[in-house]
Amino acid sequence: MSNEKSRRDIGLRLKEARNALAMTQTAFSEPLGVRQSHISGIEKGEREPSDTLILLMEYHYGISHTWIKHGEGSMLLDKKHDDINLPQEQQRLLDAYSVAEDSIKYAALTMLENSAEKSQSAKKHK
Repeated sequence: MSNEKSRRDIGLRLKEARNALAMTQTAFSEPLGVRQSHISGIEKGEREPSDTLILLMEYHYGISHTWIKHGEGSMLLDKKHDDINLPQEQQRLLDAYSVAEDSIKYAALTMLENSAEKSQSAKKHK
């Protein structure tokens, strides 16, 4: 998922989903704990969303992570986030995230994304 075409495709799908939900970038970004500029960068294909952010989109908005990443299946899930079966650690993380203050959400997401980037970079250099 790291090549430029893939990033553009994901960005186009994200924009399509956000528009289907009739949301501005700002309104869409706030519950996810990211800035509007972050969503804009993804939609333009300049940034790649982390797996954590994609999971949060599914949790908050019912946007299928498979559809966002690969364009497969339906855009929106038929289920509410309460019906999604996640491993216990992921569910606890999402539950805590959903009630945290925006500044905490942003800090947590930034930390997780940075950690994931370092792990991916380390794997590439092995």
